[in-house]
Amino acid sequence: MGTKPFLEISWNDEDLKKALRNSGYKPTTENVEKIKQAGVRKLLEDNSIEEGWDTIFWMVEQQAKTLDK
Repeated sequence: MGTKPFLEISWNDEDLKKALRNSGYKPTTENVEKIKQAGVRKLLEDNSIEEGWDTIFWMVEQQAKTLDK
């Protein structure tokens, strides 16, 4: 690998609190920890990787006429 990323996505506790608040739950540290312990990190990581590849391949196809072969 060794190449510099062109995009990095980060999530933090405030994002989880916002999601809790928007879903009608208290944005407490305890509730944030429950979401974390339920595996949100791994799920976000897996989904982001899968969706990222789909997006990259979609963009390649969208730009097919402009790309050199």
